[in-house]
Amino acid sequence: PGPLLHLAVKFPQLISGRVTGRILKTVYLRTMKSVPAIAWMQAPFASYEDYVNCGRSFMRVWLALTAQGYVLHPYGTVPTNEAILAEFASVVGASQTDAEPIWMIFRFGKSPVPPESYRLPLSSHFIEEI
Repeated sequence: PGPLLHLAVKFPQLISGRVTGRILKTVYLRTMKSVPAIAWMQAPFASYEDYVNCGRSFMRVWLALTAQGYVLHPYGTVPTNEAILAEFASVVGASQTDAEPIWMIFRFGKSPVPPESYRLPLSSHFIEEI
């Protein structure tokens, strides 16, 4: 998926092409066939307190899975796309509501340790030294 993503970012017109779009979609969907498990989280998600509580819950789930030797990959864009989110909810039988929306979808499973992503040092995120 890495080279495919790079290609799609560098040449976004390929995604909308009739033939190239179909090819890219087919190749991408093949990468999903090995996904052992998909999970989602639903909770109130309308206030700052909700956001913090959901974030804490998600990090606890992530840490618990990691402690058991699993790796997790969030599908960050699905909850922000109403049409795809509605299709996902229908497929998995989730009752999507305004009061308790699906705010996180992720896949997880056993895997070799993934490569670490580049991170800026903490100090680069602050205007003043801490």
